[in-house]
Amino acid sequence: IGGVAVGASFSISSTIPVLSGGLALFVLGFVLALAAAERKKRQRIIEDKIWKQERDEERRRYVKLIDELGTSTFMVAQALHDVTPAKMRQELGIAKKSILMLVRHILGPQGGVRANLFEVRSTEFPFEMAASKWGHDGRTSRPSDRIFKAGDTTFDLAMKGRSRFVDDVDKLPQTEDKGNGYRAFATHPIAVEDDCYGILTVDVAQAHGLDILSIKLLKYYAGLLTICFVADGDRPTIKREETLLGRVEGESQPGDDEL
Repeated sequence: IGGVAVGASFSISSTIPVLSGGLALFVLGFVLALAAAERKKRQRIIEDKIWKQERDEERRRYVKLIDELGTSTFMVAQALHDVTPAKMRQELGIAKKSILMLVRHILGPQGGVRANLFEVRSTEFPFEMAASKWGHDGRTSRPSDRIFKAGDTTFDLAMKGRSRFVDDVDKLPQTEDKGNGYRAFATHPIAVEDDCYGILTVDVAQAHGLDILSIKLLKYYAGLLTICFVADGDRPTIKREETLLGRVEGESQPGDDEL
């Protein structure tokens, strides 16, 4: 009996460390699970905070945008309100320059944006449009030295009343000029019916720096500039039908529109 008692005592005592080890592992696992849950909770709180900040920032952006749209529209209306031709031309010039400033500040990222207004320089084939010395605002101190003419994709599309959007100039064919100092650009004709007064362009220093909203806003500002040119009256235009370039083919890109 004594031997049995001793054996039993040994068996029970040897299992105690085993039970204690299992309990320790259970407690450790429980603590780790609680820690993981707490980390997930904190991560959700951080993500919710970031989402709310982004949402609030987006709302502020749209509020500012709507305010700027209203301001630019009334600015054109003010320019047209002056009945004296000389005074009206002066006010229209101010309005056009202000619109270019808005294009530069509102479209695309906060930095590295440039806007150019190309006006008709030659109404004879192959026709030409050059960036106006005053019609420029943004990244560089001087306007673009590019000349748009018949055969250029942007010019040909403008004659068809279509905008153009290239989100990465490196994707352009080797035969096309990729510009200097910018990686993405968009254009929209300044035209009404058969008359094309010019082309409004915006470019940015980094690829994919323009979104669809920017492209649509470019069309809006091109429309305001068109009103200014029509009201100004004595401005050279290129007759779209005469160029015979309304037949330009090609796949539509995001932002492409016909007037």
